[in-house]
Amino acid sequence: LRRMGGDQAAFITALGLAMPSLDGWHAKLVQQQQACDAIVAHDIKGVCTMMGAASLAQAAHVLESALRSEQTAEQTPAPLEALRLALSTTREAVARALRTVARRA
Repeated sequence: LRRMGGDQAAFITALGLAMPSLDGWHAKLVQQQQACDAIVAHDIKGVCTMMGAASLAQAAHVLESALRSEQTAEQTPAPLEALRLALSTTREAVARALRTVARRA
C-alpha cells in the first residue's frame, strides 16, 4: 500500500492482478510439489516485493540465491519448503483481502 502512495484501490487492483500468478505458483510448487528453479524464484521475488509480501519475497530471495550458487533443487529442501509455506500463507491472505473487498462492493 505504501508503494502505491496509500491508494487502496490501486493496491487492491494490483493484488487482483497478482492472484493468477500466485495461484499458478501454488499449483506447481505446493499442490504438485514440483521443484523451483532460480528464474521462478526470481519472478516470485519480484512480484511479491512490488505487492509488499515481504515474507514470501524473502523466502524466494533465499531460494534464488541458493539455486544461483549452483546448488540443485535436491540440495535446497529447507529454502524450498519455506517458500512453499510463505506462498500458501500469502496466497490465502490475498484471496481473503479480495473477498473482503468484493463483499463491500
